[in-house]
This record gives sequence, structure tokens and C-alpha cells, in this order.
Amino acid sequence: MIYELRIYRPASGANELLHKRFSKSILSFFKKHGIESVGFWVDFSGQLVYLVRFHNEKEQQHSWFSLRNDPDFLADRAHYEQIFGGPLVIKKNSIVLKPTSYSPLV
Repeated sequence: MIYELRIYRPASGANELLHKRFSKSILSFFKKHGIESVGFWVDFSGQLVYLVRFHNEKEQQHSWFSLRNDPDFLADRAHYEQIFGGPLVIKKNSIVLKPTSYSPLV
């Protein structure tokens, strides 16, 4: 398994709508495209931090590609951006993690 830690910095005033989008639609898109959610957090600065996992890098690349090209996902993003008046997230970071041989995750 590989894990991906993602950090989203919401646009000013977009926190509530970003969390609504994740809880109402993003999780179902993740499931549809084989992106397994491990957990979601908010750091002290208000950034959304979440962890997902995949069986391997090929699956990871395929899942993100299919999600980003899903017409329903693109329509959902456009809907929320229209409500907010622009992008909900101003900065995204992603770190791919592979467990060590001594990790309890292996």
C-alpha cells in the first residue's frame, strides 16, 4: 500500500463550503474512482489535511486521472465554485508515503 497526504489551503471564507463539498460529494467521487479515505483533519491554521491510500502507484495515478476527468466531478466543482464565486482552494500540497518495513501499517 502507498499513502498520500494532501493539504488544501482554502480561499478566505471558503472553509465551510469546502467541508460541505467533501462531506456531500467528494467522498462518493473518491469511492467511485478507487480512492480509499483514511482520515480527514483540520490543522490549526484552518487547512484541510487528509490521508488516502492505494494498492500501488499505478492505481494511484489511474484513480486521480479518472477522477479529474469525470464529467460529474467537474460539474460538481463548477457548481461549488459558482456558489463561492471562485476556487475554494488556493493551494494544494501532496506527499506520497510508503510505509517502512517496521511500520504497523505494513
